Amino acid sequence: MEIEEAVRIALRSTSDMDEVITRVSRIFGFKNTSRRTASGIRRVMEDMARRGEIVVDDEGVRFV
Repeated sequence: MEIEEAVRIALRSTSDMDEVITRVSRIFGFKNTSRRTASGIRRVMEDMARRGEIVVDDEGVRFV
């Protein structure tokens, strides 16, 4: 599974950025989310936002 797919799955149940990151890391089997892991997931979400797949703003993360 790709991180982008995991983000899409996580967004089905929450729009909170930190919760999305936590859920994505759990999908990949991590019990704890390190700064490095969180940073990588954020980068993927930023790429998805640049491509217009999701919106990341003060209200959280959501599908376009």
